[in-house]
Formats: sequence, C-alpha cells, structure tokens
Amino acid sequence: MRTPLEKHIQKTRYVRDHPLYARYQSMRQRCYDSKSGDYKWYGGLGTKVCDRWKQSSPPGQGFWNFVEDMGIPNDLKLTLDRTNTHGDYEPDNCRWITNTENQRNKKKYHDGT
Repeated sequence: MRTPLEKHIQKTRYVRDHPLYARYQSMRQRCYDSKSGDYKWYGGLGTKVCDRWKQSSPPGQGFWNFVEDMGIPNDLKLTLDRTNTHGDYEPDNCRWITNTENQRNKKKYHDGT
C-alpha cells in the first residue's frame, strides 16, 4: 500500500511541484548562487553538487537523480545534511536528519568546535 506522500509524488506533473524540489534548489543555490545568504558557508568554501545531481538533460534529470539516490524521507520535516561538512553534496556524503540535529551540526561547524 502506498503512503499519501507516494501517491502525491506519483501525481506530480512538474518537477517544481515535487515536495523535495525546494530542498534540492536550496542545495544548489547554497553552492552556486553568490547572492544566497548561505553561499559563504558552502559555495564560497568550495562545496559543490555532484555532476549526477546537476545533470540538466533531459530537463529535471538532476533532480530525479537526487530523489533516486537520496530517497524520500519518511518525514518531510527532515533536512538534507552532509556527513562530512568539508565534502560535496553527493550520495555517499548526504543523509536526512532532523532540524535539531542540523542546528547542532551548524553550531559545531561555525564555532569550530
């Protein structure tokens, strides 16, 4: 039996309507948009998104690769995290975690502790 989230995703006509698309776009902006508020902590330090997740042909393919590699979290409140904060966004270095865990990681990283 499919979950309500799986049913919604099956009905998703456009990539931008997918429940994970905003997170995918945020990841890309942090790495490549120098006007993004978080750019200095990501792209400004050399963090990149793997080629598979940036693939642009056919349109939306990078996003679908991201979903395939990361899976859909059981709870849409989970956030994307890099296990090695000095590594890039790629399947072997990313996971879904709670916002509380993410804030704890940010504090450690930004404080240098």
